[in-house]
Amino acid sequence: MQQGGRLDGVQQAALLRERGQIVEAVTLLDQVMTTCEKNGDWIHFADALAERIVCWKHLLQNRPRSQESKYLSLMKRDAEAGLRLRVSISYKSPFYLRLGDYYIFLHDFVLAERAYRKAVDLKEGEFDEGEYIAHWAESLLAVEQTQYALKVIRQSLNLAMKHKGGYERWHWLIVLSGILSRKVKIDLVNGHKRSAQKAFAKGYALAWVLLVWYWKPQRWRQYHQAIRDELLKRMRRR
Repeated sequence: MQQGGRLDGVQQAALLRERGQIVEAVTLLDQVMTTCEKNGDWIHFADALAERIVCWKHLLQNRPRSQESKYLSLMKRDAEAGLRLRVSISYKSPFYLRLGDYYIFLHDFVLAERAYRKAVDLKEGEFDEGEYIAHWAESLLAVEQTQYALKVIRQSLNLAMKHKGGYERWHWLIVLSGILSRKVKIDLVNGHKRSAQKAFAKGYALAWVLLVWYWKPQRWRQYHQAIRDELLKRMRRR
């Protein structure tokens, strides 16, 4: 398989995942990884492995709670496997990022913040640095560094806007809507209700565009889950 084919395989898997065809995406990634392993191509193996962790994450978010431990275990297994790969340290930033995701699901926010900070350090200067910084900002909020989280999420948004041209259009919408969803939480905790409302409205609109124009429902589902969670919180307070 040619190098372009391998990269296309990972990109195609990402497209399948965002369309909700996550099992098919995992199957394709397994095929890509098998070919890379035979060829000793560990850089592109790492690309595919990192994408597979995102698939586990989305399955975790979309499946019943009874399957939660299964997908958490798969996320941790693949993230740790990625960190053991014999590739340059710069290729390991996605695995620190996903390890941070794993700890977020466990509500171990201190370890999540450390993992995200390491991922950000390794991503410094790259076009997708802003995307990584947004994850870090959310973990800073979780460890009660609220003012610092506000500063960092603004930095994330500025960097993402600066490097907009580095993404395909659909990927850019996913990145920006994800940053805005985290900004909502951070703004609210810092008492910036109006700013949070604007961020939510814009992020939700982008999620709707992804659903209707690109048939990528995952971000839309995440926004609706956030709405449901907030409504449940308010009902419990009554």
